[in-house]
Amino acid sequence: MGSCKGKVKIMCADSLNICFVSSQYPPHTIGGAGTYAACLCRELAKLGHKVHAIIPSHNSTIRPTNKNGVFIHKVSVPNKSFLKTLSFWLKIKKIYEKIEKKVGFDVLHSNVTSDLSLTRHSIKIPRIVTVHHLAKTTFETVKIPFFQMLTNLNTETSLLSWIEKKTLDLDKIVVKRAQKIIAVSNFVRKSLISSYKLAPSKISVIYNGVDWKDFQIDPNEIMKVKKLYNVKEDNVILYVGRIEPRKGINLLLEAFSILIKKTKRKCRLFLVGSGNQIFLWKTAQRMRITHHLTLIDRVNSDSLKKIYGLSNVFVSPSLLEGFGLTLLEAMAAGKPIVALNVGGIPEIVKDGVNGKLVDKKPTELASALKFFIENPDIAERIGNINKRYVADNFRWEKTARETLDVYKEAIDQTDGNRRYRNEPF
Repeated sequence: MGSCKGKVKIMCADSLNICFVSSQYPPHTIGGAGTYAACLCRELAKLGHKVHAIIPSHNSTIRPTNKNGVFIHKVSVPNKSFLKTLSFWLKIKKIYEKIEKKVGFDVLHSNVTSDLSLTRHSIKIPRIVTVHHLAKTTFETVKIPFFQMLTNLNTETSLLSWIEKKTLDLDKIVVKRAQKIIAVSNFVRKSLISSYKLAPSKISVIYNGVDWKDFQIDPNEIMKVKKLYNVKEDNVILYVGRIEPRKGINLLLEAFSILIKKTKRKCRLFLVGSGNQIFLWKTAQRMRITHHLTLIDRVNSDSLKKIYGLSNVFVSPSLLEGFGLTLLEAMAAGKPIVALNVGGIPEIVKDGVNGKLVDKKPTELASALKFFIENPDIAERIGNINKRYVADNFRWEKTARETLDVYKEAIDQTDGNRRYRNEPF
C-alpha cells in the first residue's frame, strides 16, 4: 500500500479488523443465516480484511482455527436448541473482550440477535446487525395452533419463541442499538421500518449471494445420486429447508397429492431438511403419498448440490421468507422455481421469467408444478436463464463489497471512536 500525502489521517478500508458474531455457522446451522455468515466472512477475508468470527461449537475442547482466511473462535455450547443460544450469549462477552484487547476491532457485525449479551455500553466501536426476517412478522403471518407450539419446541414458531416475542422482542433490542442495519431484502427493510419506526437511512438492503460455480455438477455424479436413492421416476420435485410450520410443508404435501392425481407423468418429491419428520411422514401416510416421497434429514453440502442437479423443478412453499437462499442455489443448479408470492421472494424470482409465483393455495401450487413437469423444454430453458441470472447478479463478493460500504458509513459517523490508519483509503 502507498502512504498518505500530508498529515490527514484517513481510514484505510483495506485493513479493517472485523468481529463477526453468529450463533449459526457451518457445520452448526439450521438455515440460511449460517451460510450467510460463513460466505460473507470468507469474502471479506479475500478482500484483505482481518475477520474474526465468534461462533458456537458442540466440542468441549476448543482452539481458535483459521479457515478460508477467517479466524474462527469457537464457544462451547450444549447441543440443545434453546440452551445452546443461551449458553452462547452468556459466554461471548468474555471471549470478545479477550480478542478485542489483542486485535483492536474496527467494527462489530452481528447475525441477527447473536450479540445480544454485548451490551450497548460495552461496545465502543460501530455496530452492524444483519436481519434476515423478524420473529414478529413470522407470528403475524404464520398462525400456529397452540398444540403445534408445544410439539415443535425446537422451531422458531415454538411456545418459547412466542413467549420471547411477547415479553422481550429481542429483534427490537438489537436493531435499536445498532448503528447500521443490513436487511437482506426490501421486504425486510419495510418490515423493520413499520415494526420499530426506524429511520430508513439506518437500513441498507444487501442481497445474499451464491457460489454458483459449485452447482455445475457432472451428469455422471447426478446419475450416481439417482441410483443411491433408487429414483425410477422421470420427474423429481425438490424442497430444501427446515421441516416446520413457517415453511409450508403441509401446503406442499397437499399440492403434491393433487399433482400426482392430475398428471400422467411419474413424479417423486424430495424433501431435504431437519425437523419433525415423523409428523411429516404421518401426514403423508394419511394422504397416501408416501410411495412418492423421499425424506432426507441431513446431507453434506457436496451431496446437496448433487441432489439439486437431480431435480427437475424446485419448490418453495414457505409462507414467509425474508430472502430465500435456497432459491439462488436452485437457480444456480439450472432449475425453474415454483414459489409462493410472499415476503422477499418476488424480489429474487420474477414470475414468468425465473419460474412461477403463486398464491397460498394447494391447487395453484400443484398447477404450477404440473406445468413444468409436463413442459420439460420450457423448464430447461428457464433453468438455463436462471444460471446466467444468478451468476450475473448474486455473487458473495458483491455482497461483501456492499457490506464494506456500510462499515465505512458507520465508521465515518462514529466521532471520537475511529481507528485510523496512515494509509490511503
